[in-house]
Amino acid sequence: MLRVPLRKMTTAVMMTSIGLAASMICCAGSISDQIDALMQQKTSSAQFNGTVLVAMQGKIVYERAFGLADFEWNVPNDVQTKFEIGSMTKQFTALLVLQLVSERRLRLVGHISDYLPHYRRDTGTRITVHELLTHTSGIPNFITLPGFVDGPTSRMHYSTEDFVRKFCSGDLQFEPGSKFNYSNSGYFILGAILERVTGQPYEALLRQRIFDPLGMEDSGYTHTEMLIPHRARGYERSGESVSNARFYDMSIHFSGRGVVFDHRRPLQMGPGAIYGTSASGGVPGSAVPAKSGELRLWVGALNTQRRSAFCR
Repeated sequence: MLRVPLRKMTTAVMMTSIGLAASMICCAGSISDQIDALMQQKTSSAQFNGTVLVAMQGKIVYERAFGLADFEWNVPNDVQTKFEIGSMTKQFTALLVLQLVSERRLRLVGHISDYLPHYRRDTGTRITVHELLTHTSGIPNFITLPGFVDGPTSRMHYSTEDFVRKFCSGDLQFEPGSKFNYSNSGYFILGAILERVTGQPYEALLRQRIFDPLGMEDSGYTHTEMLIPHRARGYERSGESVSNARFYDMSIHFSGRGVVFDHRRPLQMGPGAIYGTSASGGVPGSAVPAKSGELRLWVGALNTQRRSAFCR
């Protein structure tokens, strides 16, 4: 189950493919009733506002919307509501990186400077792709830079290279690989590497390599000026009060926070659609090649051992 802190966004999407606690399955009553009771409790205590879908073995066992998509107009969420999923975008970036690793176009032990010649070499020659993926690079998180969130900096538009130079190239906070420290900067750099290696925009890579193969027609990458049908507004919670989310130019979200998500399609298809696993050894159009078993295990570990990194 993915948990999204309400202090940052009260309208969110929550989903799971099989990850129900054993105690829920063993208790009396249907799974659907147990999930509904749990979600009613969370909603009534203002701990959740959004859409829930639970699937087991590719079959939907529970789907329901809670709360409001627009607090000011009192518009309720429904199962068609689209959500800007924030940092859950990072799991798509990780998948794109692993695809290129499986194609031998990237190496997990490759360094930033191997792919971005404009990056400062004193640190770029020391930080690996693996360390960017696992938030162990030591690069400061640009969100925490003084004045970045509340000042005009986050409301300006940047090119990818310009943003990397200005906000993702700070002095290291620790030796790469020695500590874990959540960093949006690392995933922005991964997006820049993806664009440099493929010669394609990050948005196009998402569409061609993930969304289209999985039939995710209602998912996509958002821009500041885009009109998106059924999109929920964003909010921030502070204590008991709710306010409109602060405006950020979408260019700074990029490969770390820029996806608008359709929650239904991947879960209807099951995990085999994403990881290329089935009785026949693969799924046509899967997002990861069927023979890349080692990569499937690695991305699985990435999502379990470092799950807090992807679900903020």
